[in-house]
Amino acid sequence: LWKRSAGSPNRKYDVCIISEWRASTFRSVDPENPGFREACHRIYTYMARLIDEEGIKCCFAINKDCPELRAYIEPIFGNSVFIAVPESSINTYDLLNSSKLAVSVASTTGREAIAVGCRSLIYDTTDGHRYYDGEKKLESIHLLDPSYDKFKTRVLKILAQSDEEYDEEQGTACRYAISTLDKTSSADLLYDFVKTELEKKQYNSVIGNTQFAAFS
Repeated sequence: LWKRSAGSPNRKYDVCIISEWRASTFRSVDPENPGFREACHRIYTYMARLIDEEGIKCCFAINKDCPELRAYIEPIFGNSVFIAVPESSINTYDLLNSSKLAVSVASTTGREAIAVGCRSLIYDTTDGHRYYDGEKKLESIHLLDPSYDKFKTRVLKILAQSDEEYDEEQGTACRYAISTLDKTSSADLLYDFVKTELEKKQYNSVIGNTQFAAFS
């Protein structure tokens, strides 16, 4: 899909930044995700700097009902990125379809972007906890170096690549990411979380073989 549509004239933006806002994490350090807040803040400031230096066009996919996030990123980006107003019908997938490259830290949307025809770069440099699990087939879509220069070089390279060049370098990773996407989707993660919580309360028998049976 990315190969067929990456060069589409409808790609209004060069980069779509995927929001991974979690209010509790941004207010304090999450012991289960050490370094996550710093990684997100770093990628925001890196993108703001890259926009200023290179003039790339950028949009920010955020939860439209999250004024706290809007207040957080406004001092960083000012008016340099497009953010849909809360009453707009534009969603994350509309922005991905309008962008050539998606940039994220740990969101599964980083992989979902590939499935809708958008190139993807996962900036995975959190201290003490990596979201990259060591799968070699996916390594090329991750950036494991925290420096701005490495980030800038990778983003500009991906944006400059032709479909053929990108496919040659990232095709294997993209195809693997799509083929395993169902294993990392938000629905599956939510199901696993609910199942685990129910099991903690010894409600195993309620779950049975049906997802979310406990809530039917």
